[in-house]
Amino acid sequence: MPTSADDSAKKALEKFRRLNGEALAAQLQALGYDAVFFPQEEYCVPGTLELIVVANPTLIEERGEAATGFLRAVARGNDWTVDHPSEAADLFFSRFPDLDDPLHRRSFEETCLLYADDASYGEQEEWEELQRFLAESGLIERVFPFSELCVLDQPSSR
Repeated sequence: MPTSADDSAKKALEKFRRLNGEALAAQLQALGYDAVFFPQEEYCVPGTLELIVVANPTLIEERGEAATGFLRAVARGNDWTVDHPSEAADLFFSRFPDLDDPLHRRSFEETCLLYADDASYGEQEEWEELQRFLAESGLIERVFPFSELCVLDQPSSR
């Protein structure tokens, strides 16, 4: 059940996404591109989690250890980024120097504040709402049980 802290965090994230999206659209327009920020939640498109890993069930069956190792590495990278945000930013922008500008630096800093201490699947209701929307829009053929969407025993990063 969501708490008032959860609601506050969601509102803060929505505000950040709106400001960041509008700023990015303005920056793209300044570069001569036609850009539009689309605040999906305002158009009845359900919100989504920011980092989603999708895998074919056959991959999980055939290469489960590798998949678990990958998820563990992602979790460790997330933890390291939370613990070392400046170093993480420096590594990111050394790899992608074209993105090293004030907007992307601010976005990176603000996004680091939103990283979870541990991975989460969100709420089952959120997944069901998103699937209903996708099915009603003709984007997926059927709605899946939550247990088929998430690997419930996720690896620890530590």
